[in-house]
Amino acid sequence: MLVVISFMFHLHRLYGTHTALLSAVLPDFAQVYGFIGSVFDPNVTGHLHNLKKMDPIDVETVCS
Repeated sequence: MLVVISFMFHLHRLYGTHTALLSAVLPDFAQVYGFIGSVFDPNVTGHLHNLKKMDPIDVETVCS
């Protein structure tokens, strides 16, 4: 993940705001790991509902 962050930082430095398009194809790792963590929390319900609200790239990351 550090490599991805470093890569995005360098792209942003080189190309400015054009990197917003590239970040659209990267998963939101905070949301992905938060969802995975919630699966193991017995007090959290509605996992399917939460999955349906997530972006497709994040759902693909969770399920792979």
